[in-house]
Amino acid sequence: MWRSSCPAWIEVSYETVRCWTIQFGPLIARNLRRGRPGPTGRWRLDEMVVKIGGQCMWLWRAVDDEGEVLDMLVQ
Repeated sequence: MWRSSCPAWIEVSYETVRCWTIQFGPLIARNLRRGRPGPTGRWRLDEMVVKIGGQCMWLWRAVDDEGEVLDMLVQ
C-alpha cells in the first residue's frame, strides 16, 4: 500500500493511483496546455541519432526559441 499525507485510515493502492492517472491525466495535461502561451514565430530543427531497441534511428525535433518542442519525428 502507498501512503501519503492522507489520514492513517486511508489506504490507496498503486493500482488505484494508476487508474486515476489514466482517467484524469489527459484532462490535467489539457488544462496545463491551455494556460501556456502559443509557440513563437522563431524555431529550429534539431537532428540526432538515437538507439531504439538496438537499432540506430534518426530523431528530428522542431523546437521554438523558448525551448518548447513543437513536433518530433523518428525515422
